[in-house]
Amino acid sequence: MSTFQIRQQTAPHWLSTLGQQSVALAAFCLADNNQPLASLRSHNPGSAHNAWLELCPNHGFASIFSELYRVMQLDRECFALCNAGQIGPLQLMAQAAGFRLGPLRVAQLKNRRGNCTQRYLLHFRKGRPPAHWRQQQQLFELPLAAEHAMPHGLFEPMLQQFSQPDELVVDPFMLDSSIATAALQAQRRFAGAQADGDKFALLKQQLDALPGATELMRQDQLGTHADPSGQIPLL
Repeated sequence: MSTFQIRQQTAPHWLSTLGQQSVALAAFCLADNNQPLASLRSHNPGSAHNAWLELCPNHGFASIFSELYRVMQLDRECFALCNAGQIGPLQLMAQAAGFRLGPLRVAQLKNRRGNCTQRYLLHFRKGRPPAHWRQQQQLFELPLAAEHAMPHGLFEPMLQQFSQPDELVVDPFMLDSSIATAALQAQRRFAGAQADGDKFALLKQQLDALPGATELMRQDQLGTHADPSGQIPLL
């Protein structure tokens, strides 16, 4: 197993505390709640002239990709699991921050009755893409596990291919512990954030219960070890 840190903070604020080029792999899931990540705006609500597309009108992560680009190492990957309506805005924000767009992977999640739900794994890269980049599996048929935001059969191959033991994996949103658990079980270090107090307490309890997982620099210890620059002592 390996070491982890989690913080009760919003994703952009937490990422701003990480050191530049400290992250080997980033992955996160967005809630499948059909809230739009983009909205059409206009100076005159009664006219379609001079309209523009506003990204993340009701979300607090408009700057998430610029922060991810800063903290990620060169030639490294970021994965985002989302629904169909979230693909376009996420790709726009990632490209604006400097990421290259990689293969789009489709996960067909089948429940016990045989009904399928589709989720999409977006692939972003900081740096030049390798020649074999798009010659990879792009369709995954997996059982639906409602308790896991990130299906293990989808994320585990990405984790093994794009990171090495002891490297740092981050999840800035932590909808649940699925990404953290997969990273720690694969001998990666993990760091993440969750702003909600109740969810944060549950996540911490789940990770503390993993055999061999060790939490470093708990949030209540930072008072005497805080860096004057504002960066947290990372793992």
